[in-house]
Amino acid sequence: MRDGVLIGSIAFSKDLLKEKVSIAFNISNLFDSQGFKGIIETDGFITNRDIRFRGGRSYDISFTYRFNQKKKPQYDGNYGGGDVQM
Repeated sequence: MRDGVLIGSIAFSKDLLKEKVSIAFNISNLFDSQGFKGIIETDGFITNRDIRFRGGRSYDISFTYRFNQKKKPQYDGNYGGGDVQM
């Protein structure tokens, strides 16, 4: 049996200079809780596990400059299909 796993990440981005520049900031493992707990039961033994991954939170920042090109359009949720609502 394995208990649930909670891993949270968050990201922000901002376009600047008429969308020629993008700055993005990302935090992975936001709650420093990446890991899992569980119990293994067989005919011969029972093991209770509590496993945590090393590294804790990680932070990333990225800077993108577009030379002579426009920002690519983002996915709009329409699946390219006319009047279909999902």
